[in-house]
Amino acid sequence: MGKMKQVNIRNARLCAFCRHWYDSTNSAIQPMNPRSVYWEYDPQAEQMCMEKNRKRRGFEACWKYKCCYHDDSMYYAVVLI
Repeated sequence: MGKMKQVNIRNARLCAFCRHWYDSTNSAIQPMNPRSVYWEYDPQAEQMCMEKNRKRRGFEACWKYKCCYHDDSMYYAVVLI
């Protein structure tokens, strides 16, 4: 695992947070705080992209990005709990 970087997942469109990036153990990402939108990720982690059928690193991005760790309903549910 490389050096972790911080990012706001509402604004970031990185492969590490994309639902097409196959990281079954979520080893390249971790939340900084469960109630926050700031997460840490390993930009050098490499996993298979199910959309492009090739390996991509965590810092890469593309126009087919779909965030699998944040949407407004999930955020509000966490805040209300």
